[in-house]
Amino acid sequence: MVRRVLIKSQGCFLWAQLVIQGLLEVGTTAQTEHAIDNNSSDMDALYLGILDRMSRSMNRDSIHAILTWATCCIRPLSIEGLQAAIKIHIKADIVDIKRFISDFCGNLVFIDRLGRLQLIHLTARELLTRDSLDSVYRVRKGDGHRILALVCIGYLVGKETKTSRVAKAQIHEDLLQAPFADYAMDNLFHHISQCGSYDDQLILALDKFLKSSKVLSWIEHVARRAELDKIFAAGKILGHVVRQRARNTPPIGLQRERVTLDKWSSDLQRLATKFWKPLTTLQGNLQVPKLYVATQKRTRATGHLALDNN
Repeated sequence: MVRRVLIKSQGCFLWAQLVIQGLLEVGTTAQTEHAIDNNSSDMDALYLGILDRMSRSMNRDSIHAILTWATCCIRPLSIEGLQAAIKIHIKADIVDIKRFISDFCGNLVFIDRLGRLQLIHLTARELLTRDSLDSVYRVRKGDGHRILALVCIGYLVGKETKTSRVAKAQIHEDLLQAPFADYAMDNLFHHISQCGSYDDQLILALDKFLKSSKVLSWIEHVARRAELDKIFAAGKILGHVVRQRARNTPPIGLQRERVTLDKWSSDLQRLATKFWKPLTTLQGNLQVPKLYVATQKRTRATGHLALDNN
């Protein structure tokens, strides 16, 4: 029984305390099982009290941003990665983000021993994303993933500048070493796939990313890990975005951008299936393989890779 409580608590002292209080009031095995498995209403009351107190804060936007990242992230972010993401998200720096979390986030999130952002318990995620939650800190899943996707794109694209080939190679290497880059490259398209809708801002951001040199950095990052399924999946996701956009909005506006997304959808799927061998034997950055030297001019001219069998 002790082991079960420890496992289910996931390190959440408040959850364990509530369960232990319930166990002290039961006498049968069935009641014990019920006390361990059904304490959500007590946790709800605890969380709602915390959220109510937090709603009086002057830092609501920053708190909501941190809760959104803790709730929608695919994996926990490091302090450095979180700092970089939040800066783009709220367009401002939080000077000491670890202290800010401790002082203003009501113990709903914390920084673990490895320096990563964590929710206090799975029950906190369930409540924060609940449709019926009446709180300024409610996290709408589709909106949350949309924001995370936009931040990932904003971080990866950064400021495009005209530089020499050597300088671009250094920028490429710097990007791969940046604290939030690994997360953004690994999870950008997953967040896009979870968006509730695809508005103009997201379409324009995707168009900018796909027309930038950073899309080649993303392809290289994924290819070096031999995760070509992610390239294929990204192509499928872009196709879904185009279809959903066409289904839900009038066929006017952002036509060129939608064409770009559609062409990249085809290109990425072909890249993963037809050109997997040069992708998995990359040497240096993507300016080196003949495939990419041949397609860079086409990318600049057409907005996509324009792959052919040559």
